[in-house]
Amino acid sequence: MPKESKNQIKQQLVSVRFSMTKYIEFLTFAEELKMNRSEFINHIYDLYKKKKGLDTDMTNFSKRLENRMFEMVSAVAGLDEQERLKAKNKYLSNLKREFK
Repeated sequence: MPKESKNQIKQQLVSVRFSMTKYIEFLTFAEELKMNRSEFINHIYDLYKKKKGLDTDMTNFSKRLENRMFEMVSAVAGLDEQERLKAKNKYLSNLKREFK
């Protein structure tokens, strides 16, 4: 990708083909948001980037929650360190089989 100076702003035109049904929906959504077509496409792209960030955040949150739940259940069950590690390995092994 070519380097741009800080003072130089470049834009690129993008063409998109829609079925007539999707095009009418597209225009309707843009109109509802009081945006022109270009602004609406940029808006959609920004939302997509935010969604990807949220997906990553949710995945990380889910992993942390799963680890904390496992640790809490292990503590309530009164597992010592060796039993906890054995239970964790069995749990992870079961997960791997489940996703095969």
